[in-house]
Amino acid sequence: MNDWPSPGSAPPFVAQTRADLLAGVGPFRRRRRHRAVAATAVALVVAVAGIAGALVSIRDENGARPIVVEQPDVSTTSIPATAPPLFLAAEPVPDGHVGPQTAAAFWTGDVLLVVDPQDGGGDVRGEIWDPATRTTRPMAPSGFVWRAFPAMAWTGSELLIVGGSNGPGVEPIGMAYDLAADTWRMLPDPPGAAGPATSSPGLGGPGFWTGSELLMPTAGLAYDPAARSWRSIDPGPLTTRSLPVQVWTGDRVVAWGGCIRPGDGGCDDPNIGLLGDGAVYDAAADSWTPMAPSPLPPGVHAVGVWTGTEVVIVVTEPGDDAAVAAAAYDPARDTWRSLPAPPLSPRRYAAIAWTGDRVVVWGGTEGLTLSLPRYADGAFYDPAADRWTSFAVDAEEAREMAVMEWTGADLYVAGGRPRAEPFTFRLPED
Repeated sequence: MNDWPSPGSAPPFVAQTRADLLAGVGPFRRRRRHRAVAATAVALVVAVAGIAGALVSIRDENGARPIVVEQPDVSTTSIPATAPPLFLAAEPVPDGHVGPQTAAAFWTGDVLLVVDPQDGGGDVRGEIWDPATRTTRPMAPSGFVWRAFPAMAWTGSELLIVGGSNGPGVEPIGMAYDLAADTWRMLPDPPGAAGPATSSPGLGGPGFWTGSELLMPTAGLAYDPAARSWRSIDPGPLTTRSLPVQVWTGDRVVAWGGCIRPGDGGCDDPNIGLLGDGAVYDAAADSWTPMAPSPLPPGVHAVGVWTGTEVVIVVTEPGDDAAVAAAAYDPARDTWRSLPAPPLSPRRYAAIAWTGDRVVVWGGTEGLTLSLPRYADGAFYDPAADRWTSFAVDAEEAREMAVMEWTGADLYVAGGRPRAEPFTFRLPED
């Protein structure tokens, strides 16, 4: 999930990520082990240490009522008692070699494009996974300098990558990868761009493909690759917040939650300045409208996905009681409905995907500190049954900040820390 950063500052995890990349990241060697299901099941009870109690009162950016977030003195959260999680075998992806900060994966209908725009401080690079043959091949070298959190989108024939930041700036600002020709080309610079220093964190992700344009809500820009032209769009009321969920529905961008940094400090690590409101961008009307109040607690590091009728949002690290919550939003009616609580421990940097009939949330970590545990467990939600089911994959695959994409039969996971090698797993049919 990408950040909507405020100008001139970056959250702590971005700074750490850049430091990690510039230092270089060595390859991990995957050891395949055969384990019994009982030995790999993930414990269902997680103790969470609370932080000193404090009341933080903030007002959302649309002038709505203040949101008061109470952080308890001590809290211990237990996952609701259920049967042991299902064990789902993790299958390694042959010849898959991506970096720990893989930013995106795009299913084309036949193959999966896996993009690593940071590449440990090298050039933007990627690889192509063919699930029919279970083979991986590299994309042609891009020749474009690395960048963090660019806007990216698959158009049906090309992969567009625009903006991002790497400290001194990115040049060129935009590029496109042609899958059929296996070639890269430069895009025209956005309006006002006058050199690499102008490519700030605000000129970047996320990006959404409308069918004719690449939308960049963070930058307030849209790019038409057919006309090779840019236009300005309404940047909306949420541009000063960090870490909101942002989901494309086919005609709208739904943005919810996140936090507002106090001054130049971060808000995600101490869980302060949390927000529980949002707004919807109508691409046809080029306008934003506030969302109806949600049943979710304010929070950062939430994850969301479009199911075709609703945006399902899962708050995995709320600020008031360290409990996981989920809700579904209907953008056509501007209505919410509460969902059963996912059987997951609180976490951040989880991955989410929609399989066509189930929402899958997997992985994550307890917090920003690199020494904290990472998770190999997850849960999937069946909207027809209104039920979550917990599962786990091989404990060796535990990681945070991964990307997860549905390929039509399997879920493909790549990138993240401390492991980055891609793997696939399959949900049970029932």
